[in-house]
Amino acid sequence: MKNKEKRGIIVLVIVALVIMFCVRACAKSKTNKNENDRIMSNSDIENKEKYTIQLEDGTKLNNSKDLKDVKKYRTIEISNIQVTSTNGNTTILADAKNTGNETFEREIVTLILIDDEGMQVAEIPAVIPKIEAGKAGRINTNVSSADVANIKDFEIKER
Repeated sequence: MKNKEKRGIIVLVIVALVIMFCVRACAKSKTNKNENDRIMSNSDIENKEKYTIQLEDGTKLNNSKDLKDVKKYRTIEISNIQVTSTNGNTTILADAKNTGNETFEREIVTLILIDDEGMQVAEIPAVIPKIEAGKAGRINTNVSSADVANIKDFEIKER
């Protein structure tokens, strides 16, 4: 091999090493930026969302004490209320017990979601299923494409 060929190979190796170093430095910088953004986002959520905690899988679970209270709609007592949000979609689950003497016929009601200041966040439809006297059922409603899990309470009204 001639000296010119050796120099050419050495130059190519040096250029390749410099390129690899630059690519690696850029990737590391981007990883650090994403980690900082993730930490910032979690801090923001903790600061802004007074009534939710974030579970390991990313689901937000509402822990408002007002949602622990039993709600009443006609002869239906609504309890064990759970509000969660996953990927921006909110789900509200609750037990519904008919305390009346007659069967409660299926009814669509409106849930008025209330924030910390008593202001309305949203109105969503919910179905109370047909429940025989003394029996219990389940309410399950979803809010697609909206994270409204950070509510303090809700009210139920006739639709």
